[in-house]
Amino acid sequence: MVAGARDPATPPEHSRLIASKIPGARLVELDAAHLSNIEARDRFTASVLEFLS
Repeated sequence: MVAGARDPATPPEHSRLIASKIPGARLVELDAAHLSNIEARDRFTASVLEFLS
């Protein structure tokens, strides 16, 4: 799961709760708000590619 550490729509504590309820989930918190794929694109892309490989 990828989440923004400064996301007002889904605050970090909500992301942590969601991830804790998904067996085997891993949470990556990026220094971004809600559009982490734009605001932290390099780390977002690296996280997605790591997951897919």
